[in-house]
Amino acid sequence: MVLDMPLLDTTKSKDLLGTLISDIVLQLLSFAAENEREAIKVRQQEGIIEAMKKGVKFGRPGNRTDEEYDEILGLEMAGKINRDEAMALMRVPRSSYYRIRRKMFLKHKNKNRTALNKGSSQG
Repeated sequence: MVLDMPLLDTTKSKDLLGTLISDIVLQLLSFAAENEREAIKVRQQEGIIEAMKKGVKFGRPGNRTDEEYDEILGLEMAGKINRDEAMALMRVPRSSYYRIRRKMFLKHKNKNRTALNKGSSQG
């Protein structure tokens, strides 16, 4: 560790020259660390740009669309997959699964009700 360097120990030599040398060495180490950090940032940004050119996606996976949720829930309702497989395909925890399932159920219920109302008003 840098702080263990005898050259930086100001408790032993409290004279003006010892303090001056300690300050210079500390400034030099600070400068080197700052330059290294800047170089790391530049290399990181270059890597990100290269990865983006290659089509690498960053961040959390996006949410699925309602159509994808419908398809997955349809597979579950048909018995082709179980609830745990549906949650894995949806990439959501159990609480979100039930919230999405309720939302999709209400959406279809309202869609069917609207279709029925249109049909009866045309007659």
